[in-house]
Amino acid sequence: MKAYIIPHKGKIFEETRMAYFFKAFGEEVKQMRIIPFGKCNYSCPYCKRKGNFKQCNIIQGSLEVEENEIFQAVYDAVEKQQIVRLSGGDPCMYPELSFEILRYVKKLGGIGSVAHNGSDPEFVKYLVDNKLVHSISVDLKAENADKLSKITGISEEKSFFMWERTIQTLKVLKDSEDIKVDIRTCVFNNTDLEELLNIGRIIQENSNRNVFWTLRIYSVVDGFFKETKSTSNMKELARSLSSKLPNLKIGIRVKWENGAFFYYLNGQEI
Repeated sequence: MKAYIIPHKGKIFEETRMAYFFKAFGEEVKQMRIIPFGKCNYSCPYCKRKGNFKQCNIIQGSLEVEENEIFQAVYDAVEKQQIVRLSGGDPCMYPELSFEILRYVKKLGGIGSVAHNGSDPEFVKYLVDNKLVHSISVDLKAENADKLSKITGISEEKSFFMWERTIQTLKVLKDSEDIKVDIRTCVFNNTDLEELLNIGRIIQENSNRNVFWTLRIYSVVDGFFKETKSTSNMKELARSLSSKLPNLKIGIRVKWENGAFFYYLNGQEI
């Protein structure tokens, strides 16, 4: 069997990222090996992996890769003590393969993690019930279904369904005290404080103490918004949100490099 994988700088399985949000839970920031599946059920026009350019849910530029190559990359990652991070696109498009990979990671004594758009609560429930991940990142892209439709490229009818499923996903994770949860929201130039407060309240309502909220600064993409917020504006937003949303850990990701992630709690940078 083969699966579609998104190459990074022309190569597959060589992309790594740092799990900066671990710091908010008092854990060591570790390197993650990214396994980016090349299918997605959204068409976000701001996607840095060109997720809005698809045919039959297959992202343009994705490569068909044999399963044994994927498992070899996973083995190599665990050997290097990297977290194995299933990403995309979205791993929910390959549920059985994702479960198989994460079971393999667990068998090797490694650490599994998933980045998911939040649309598949059954997928997440299986991960939780079978203790297949140490951490999971879930998108909460908007404050309501109408806004979700506008920024994801899906129909209004579908957006109401996806919105409800995202809330269900958060509730599944709320019932798990063992998994570190990173909820991610992309912040655009026209995103205001009230909109983010509404999202923050949804997070507080549907999560436990093991949750962290990452505000991701939008990176300019051709054909979408031509401007983005400055780092100083983002920090001001995060500080204000933090003061109005008690005990919610909030971070800003400006870029992936070290020193470009800032943490806030109860109105203070930490």
